[in-house]
Amino acid sequence: MAADRLWVGVDVGKEHHWVCVVDGAGKQVLSRKLVNDEHPIAAVIAEVEQLGQEVSWTVDLSSVYASLLLTVLAEAGKPVRYLAGRSVWQASATYRGGEAKTDAKDARVIAEHVPSRVEFG
Repeated sequence: MAADRLWVGVDVGKEHHWVCVVDGAGKQVLSRKLVNDEHPIAAVIAEVEQLGQEVSWTVDLSSVYASLLLTVLAEAGKPVRYLAGRSVWQASATYRGGEAKTDAKDARVIAEHVPSRVEFG
């Protein structure tokens, strides 16, 4: 059964991204490494869309490293929000008992910090 609402956080990287999906209760629904390539990106978009009725996508970078991801999301008609890397860093510093920085942790922080996001396009 698909969740009503999901939030997707993407920690953008050069060769790969990390994608984390959380539901309205804060439960992690999906967390995985994603190769920065058109077909795997399109596949994860389709997979996430099957998990929830309303999905909100957020990234931490809008640089060249995010360009393919942003393009594929735009082509799929998915609005994308931006959470500044500095905001991710500040939230991560106090997140879950100070566990070490990881791409997976950053992606989760991005997914969980909805209010401060600005939407692209």
